[in-house]
Formats: sequence, C-alpha cells, structure tokens
Amino acid sequence: KLDKFHRLRSPRAARELSLCVLYAGLVSGSDPLEVLEDRMQARRERVDEKVLHQYDHDAKSGEPLYVSSESEAKELEFQQEQQSEIDAALLTAHPYVVYNKFVLRYGKEKIIKATSEGREKQEAVVKELLPSTWKDEGNGKLLETTIMHMAIAEIEVLGTSPNIVINEAVELAKRFCDGFAPRVVNGCLGNYFRSR
Repeated sequence: KLDKFHRLRSPRAARELSLCVLYAGLVSGSDPLEVLEDRMQARRERVDEKVLHQYDHDAKSGEPLYVSSESEAKELEFQQEQQSEIDAALLTAHPYVVYNKFVLRYGKEKIIKATSEGREKQEAVVKELLPSTWKDEGNGKLLETTIMHMAIAEIEVLGTSPNIVINEAVELAKRFCDGFAPRVVNGCLGNYFRSR
C-alpha cells in the first residue's frame, strides 16, 4: 500500500485521486487536468506518516448500522469522525506528498485524460444506463456518475479488464457514496459490459 517513501502506490490510489480531481473539475466547471495541475503547484505541506498508515482504502459507507446503547453509538460516531479526518487530510493534501510517481502518472496521463477527453461519448452511455430515479435528480448523483465515466473510460480507452474496472468502481462507490449507489453502479456497468 505504501512505498519506501511512505506514499500511496496502488492503482486504487490512482483511481481515488482521479475521482477527486474529476469531481472537483465538474463542480467548479474547470478542466480536471488544470485542477490537478493547480494542486501540484500549491505549497507542499507534510502529512503525518501515521495518517498515511491509518488511511484505509477499504473503509465503506454501506448499510445503516444499529447499536444497542448510547455509549456504543458515541464510540461508533467517534471512530467515523476519526476516519473522516484521515480521509480529508489525505484526499486534500499535496499530491506529491501522498502519492508516488506511478499513481500520479497513471491518474493524470491515463484515467483523468481518458475520462476528460471522452466525456461527451461517456455521457450518452451513462444517461442510457442510469435508473429513472437517478435521471430525475439532475446533478444529484454527480459523484456516482463520475465513477461510471471513469470506469467506461478505463474499459474503452485504456483496455483494462472490465471485471477489474467494475469491481474497482463498486469499491469507489462503497467508499465515497451512500445508500444503494454501489449496487446501482454495479448493475449499470454490468449492463454496459454485457451490451458491448
């Protein structure tokens, strides 16, 4: 998970970075590559090495949790707040401090570029795949649809195995979205793969 310089080095880290950059570009109306470049030009501040070791790619939002006591609820809330602070520290930190060269290159030159350049074509495909309840929400599912755009770009442009891409897209949805998003992302991308 970490290289010898204590930076994230996995393909999943590249996908997480790409998702954050693509989403920020959509929200701000900016070119995602410019968003990444701005982040790269920002002042570098160190990230506590403990935070890097505590970062969990596999933390999931998932189904509602039920507790049997007030103290259990407070403990769970405390743990979730700690994890959120770690996530925020890493996902907003300077990319050179958090990610190794492989992650930065793969994210920028492959995923972000392929997703940005094929946005119009992907948009038509994603609109066709979305369930009607999501279509009515307009930009309400922007994060979820960005995950699908990335997945389609990885399959079509980068030639990554659809099974790997769909699995990773579902994991991103579990990590960053809530409710039924992972199931919907899985179903939409599964339908897309079967139809092509």
